[in-house]
Formats: sequence, C-alpha cells, structure tokens
Amino acid sequence: MKKKNISKHILDLCMSVNLLFLMAYQVTGEKAHEWLGIAMFVLIVAHNLLNVKWYASIFRGEYNVLRVSRLLVNILLLTAMLATMVSGILLNSFVYPLNIVGTMATARVLHLAGAYWSFVLMSIHLGLHWGVFIGFADIKLKQKTVRNVIFLLLRLLAVVIAVYGGYLFLNADIFDYMTFQTHFAFLDYDRLPVLVISDQIVMMFFWVFMSYYFTRIVQYFSGLQNRKKAQ
Repeated sequence: MKKKNISKHILDLCMSVNLLFLMAYQVTGEKAHEWLGIAMFVLIVAHNLLNVKWYASIFRGEYNVLRVSRLLVNILLLTAMLATMVSGILLNSFVYPLNIVGTMATARVLHLAGAYWSFVLMSIHLGLHWGVFIGFADIKLKQKTVRNVIFLLLRLLAVVIAVYGGYLFLNADIFDYMTFQTHFAFLDYDRLPVLVISDQIVMMFFWVFMSYYFTRIVQYFSGLQNRKKAQ
C-alpha cells in the first residue's frame, strides 16, 4: 500500500480517537475539550489536504450505490463538523473567548446536534472503508480450519459488541440531540472515565459494523448482477 494511503488511514484513526474524547466531555473537562476541538480542526484540514484529489474526481466517472453513499456521507460529515466547529467557537470560554451576546443558546443546541451527527457520520465513514483495516489484520495461518474458527469467533464478538453499542446508543436518547429536541447534554459525572470511553467506542463500533455490512451486501448484489450480465 502506498505511503500516502497509509497516512490517510492513520489520520482517520487519529480523528476517531480524538472524537471519542471530544464526546467524553465529563472525562476531559471544558478546557481540554476546547483544545481537543482545535486539534480536531487541524486533523480535518490535514485530512482534506491529503484527499484534495477526491474533490477533483467528484464529477468524473460513473456512480454506483457505494460511491453515492460515500459521497453523501462525506458531504454530510463535513457539514456537521463545520456546524460543530463554528458553534464551538461561539461557546468557548478558555482558548479564544468571544463572548458574543445572544448566541449562546442557539450555539449550544447546534453544537450538541452537530457533535452527535459528526460522531455517527464519522463512524459510518469508517465503516464504509473498514475493509482496508480488516485487510491489515488478516491472519496468515497454514491451517485453514484454525483460521476459519478464529474469524468466526471474531465475527461473533463483533456482533455482540455491535448489538450492545446499538442498545447504548438508543438508551442514551442521542436521536433527541440530533433532532434538536434536547437543548442540554445530560452527562453522568460519576461514571468511571474508562467506562465512559468504552461506551463511546462500542457505540461507534455499532455504526461501523452497520455501514461495513451495508457495503458487503451492496458488493454481493453487484457481483450477482455482473455475473448475470456475463452469462
């Protein structure tokens, strides 16, 4: 794999880790949250610079279901992150306080919605490219039976984690934040930091899992259509 592609995937992972801590406000506190937001801004700029050729390719070539899905997710993710960053700038208290009167209430609601949309969409974005990371972790064993058993166990574990992540996501009423129904974040400050972060990880994995298997299903039916055309 080319070094540039490796850099892109490492950057994606760095953004994901940063996002996990951004979503764990009760763990980091306000000041660290703002600095993490600045770090995310830098990572987003770097990500877009590394992928500048992608923008030039938008109007070239044919579009299938997966390409349309990736384009839509990327556009929505960029929009959500811009909304989160702009509202975050209006809300900040430590790094570069603006204290603009009359903007706090609107900025707070927009920041909550934008943050959770960014969380979901970045998870989906990762899932749409998850095959690359699975390729990194591919196990090379001489005994195919052992390899198949290992992958079966890993798939079962993935299903369990994804189901639990989906349960946590629904139980946290996150859709209320995403649809502007809840104007304040209700956070459990008594929960252990490691549990807060692990909750974020499994919720992120739920969306990664769903979008990854969406790509697998689309690829499967695309393969069936191609085989029928070839007959």
